[in-house]
Amino acid sequence: AEDGIRDLVRSRGLGDVYKRQVYSPPGTLDKGIKLLTAYAKDELLIEDAEFAEGSGISRKNRISALDMFKILKHFAPHRDLLKKSGQVLYKTGTLDGIRTLAGYILNNSDEPCYFVIFLNSAGHNIDSIMECVKQVCNAGRNN
Repeated sequence: AEDGIRDLVRSRGLGDVYKRQVYSPPGTLDKGIKLLTAYAKDELLIEDAEFAEGSGISRKNRISALDMFKILKHFAPHRDLLKKSGQVLYKTGTLDGIRTLAGYILNNSDEPCYFVIFLNSAGHNIDSIMECVKQVCNAGRNN
């Protein structure tokens, strides 16, 4: 299973990795979307996500920040597969006018601090927002 998760993270096509294991060949976009939707609903308890493809680079893909938090909770055992900067493990996303950052802030606790930032308006700096998130996370750990 860990190799499957590693393939899932490394490939930008989530649907391609698993559709071959669930549906009969050939793999198609439609089969991949059905699989993603079923997995989100049955395993992650995400009802309202919309998938147009598996790479995440379509404007037709839709997911809420709360549902992304559910994905982070589910993915937590594999978080070390993400990029790391200091004590932050993260995944970014960018489309014209949209920036996202989600992941984990590590500290001395066994449980990381989870964060999800979705920005879809101009004039906001994701780096300064992330600094605020780190401060809140660290303050919460000290109480």
